[in-house]
This record gives sequence, C-alpha cells and structure tokens, in this order.
Amino acid sequence: MFITLNAYDIQRLSPECRAELMSIMMSPTVGPLDAVDPYPEESFQDFVPYESTDTPPEDATDNKKVVVVDITVDQARDLIANISEKNDGTLRLFATGQWIPLTSLIGADGIYGDYSNLKRSFVGAINRRLRTVCGNRNAVLFKSDSTKTMIKTKPLTALALRCAFGIPEPMPELEFWNRGGQSLDGSSKDCEDLKDKLNTVWMNVAGRPNDGNPVSWPERVFSEFAKAGLNFFMMDDFGDIENPKIGFFNFDFSEAVQKEFSGEYRSWYQWHVGFGADAKVLVRPHIDRALENL
Repeated sequence: MFITLNAYDIQRLSPECRAELMSIMMSPTVGPLDAVDPYPEESFQDFVPYESTDTPPEDATDNKKVVVVDITVDQARDLIANISEKNDGTLRLFATGQWIPLTSLIGADGIYGDYSNLKRSFVGAINRRLRTVCGNRNAVLFKSDSTKTMIKTKPLTALALRCAFGIPEPMPELEFWNRGGQSLDGSSKDCEDLKDKLNTVWMNVAGRPNDGNPVSWPERVFSEFAKAGLNFFMMDDFGDIENPKIGFFNFDFSEAVQKEFSGEYRSWYQWHVGFGADAKVLVRPHIDRALENL
C-alpha cells in the first residue's frame, strides 16, 4: 500500500512523526531506493530457498508469496541504472553466478555492518527496484542455499548482469586428467601451461551463452580451441567386463562436431583437450556447468 502526503498532510502530523519521517529519508545509511519500503516484512524475512519459489499466479497479491526471477539484459540495465555506488559494487559479485557467503558481505571486514543492514540497504533496495523494472510485485533476485549462509542469483540473471556491467564470461572450471584416466590436481607445470593456454584462447571466444547466435556456445568455445592448435580427446571405457579400464582416444574436431549434432556423441561435457595428439595431460573445461539452467 502506498500513501501520498501533500504539504497540508505533513503539517497535520505530530512533530515526532515528522522528525521520524525526516530521519528515515535523510539518513546517510539509506540510499535513494531505501527511503520508503512498501514491503517491510519481506525485506527482513529470510532469503528465499530456490526450491520454494514456484512462480505464483499472475494475479497473486500476497507479498510473502515471492518468486526468484530471471531477468533479461534490458531489465538488468534498468536495474543497475538507479542504484548506489556501494550496491553497484556488491551486485557485481553476483554476476559470476556463484554462491556468495553472507560472512563476506557483513561484519568488520564486510561491506555492510550487520545482517539487518545487508537486508535493508542492499537486498531490500535491489528487490524493490527489481519489482519496478519487471512489473512483478512478488519478484526477488536472490536465493539461498539450504543452510541459509550463502546467496546467489539464477544463472540467466547472472548472465544478464554480466552483459549489463560489461563483465567478460568467466573461464569454465577445469578438470585435469592423464591419458590413463587418472584425475590430476592441476598443480604440475604441464597442467599450469595448459591452463594458461586455455585462458589465452578464452579471450577470443565471441559472444555469450544464450545470445541467440545460431552457432552454439560450446561449438564456439571448442572452435577457438581448435584454431589455437589444441587436440581433442574423448574419454572411453575399454577392456573386458571383469577388468574395465578408462582411457582417451584422439579424434578430429570437424568430424566430432557433425557427430555431436547427430547425437552420436553423448554430450560436449565429455570432450577433453591437450597439446598434440600424444598429449600426456588433458583438461576438461566444464562448459556444461556454465550452461546450467540456461
């Protein structure tokens, strides 16, 4: 519910009430979007677990029946257009799409003094702006983990924020293996050299996931790997039933792309890359995790 006060209405208020209103609106700890909170209870309720945020009916009016939403790039640009510099910096942390520990945001070493200040100055302000931007009074931006100690946005929202802020796509998680199918911790010089090579190639990948390009994001990524001279490998099981083994076989990238789309290969996530056809160290970039829920 919104209440509009004109000059006459304000004059009729008690001095104590006028003083309290002024203290709220002029407080240096309250940003321009925090001055009035039409959802006081929701702003201080616990972060909403993702599992309980099924989309409510379009005519839902219950403030507590909230839903964690995906936003578009245009909505993300509108969202960040009117927030304070402090909240702008905090929201950039969520553009990674990763879980953010609440302890990193509050306390002596955090951005906000305490949990209530985080909820009021950041979460409440962002959610109120979000509802204006997307026209959904039940919308919230953040979801919590089961322990309610970490929060993040949905993947599509994180992607939209990266676009709005102009943040490059993060390098996928890397998993290292030897040719015998044994996992490596990635600390050896060969692993570090391969990681450096992939980081360099990554800067040449055009576009972003889910940007409407007819060439899929995984194909664009692996095409850049191919142009950089990396070789491709597929993990495979071989041997008899009693003595199964794991190994890798080398294959041609152009042929693999055709088979991928024909369904012969099960998924991009099984692809590994390495230096040369006789590479001893291979890496699997987790493109599948970057595309989770997109």
